[in-house]
Amino acid sequence: MNEFALFEYPEFDNYFTCDNYQAFFVREKETNKLLGFLMINSFNSNHSIKEFMIIPKYRRRGIGKKVMNLCFQKYKGNYSVTPSFGSKMAYLFWGNVINLHTNNNYKFEDGIFYFIV
Repeated sequence: MNEFALFEYPEFDNYFTCDNYQAFFVREKETNKLLGFLMINSFNSNHSIKEFMIIPKYRRRGIGKKVMNLCFQKYKGNYSVTPSFGSKMAYLFWGNVINLHTNNNYKFEDGIFYFIV
């Protein structure tokens, strides 16, 4: 966090200028209301979910699972996901979503999920 209480994100501009970085807003279809976002880095068939967030009041409605289903359909290959450190709910979410897509065929090492879709 800088002196203006803003979080600095060194690679942020890359999500809008580089082919290997993608950023998506999650919006409600009917109202176009912002529900969250997804940021993913893709190099060949290796993908890393860098940021993923559904606004808290919209959580536990299946939105995150639906977004990740679409992501996994669009980007096939090897994945790594590092859930928010210390967030039990984030680890549970990712464990459940990854298990659905891999039939429990994933590796969890040093706080990072590794899997193939």
